[in-house]
Amino acid sequence: MTIINTHIVYKELVEIGISKEHAEIFVNRFATKTEFEELEKSVVKPSEFTIAISDLRHDISDIKNGLNNNISELKNELKLNISDIKWDILKWIMPLFIANIGVMITLLINIIN
Repeated sequence: MTIINTHIVYKELVEIGISKEHAEIFVNRFATKTEFEELEKSVVKPSEFTIAISDLRHDISDIKNGLNNNISELKNELKLNISDIKWDILKWIMPLFIANIGVMITLLINIIN
């Protein structure tokens, strides 16, 4: 097990403004090279970030495609509903329109006679 010169590390930490107590705790905690190597193993490597970002982009793309499909389906349903509503309106308005014309013709005939 290789030992790091903790005094040098301690001095450098104090020089950059870390309190003596915190520097001592830090140096005591990470005193051996083995501990540093274990810490290094637990650090995420940039290649792992690249893979994670790639996975996230793929997931986002899948979600986007799913949402676009859902939006397209909803638009088609809405178009169908609107056409059904238009037809229902015409079914009710046309007879009323024809009845209105009949009433107007009757009134005109009564006025003329």
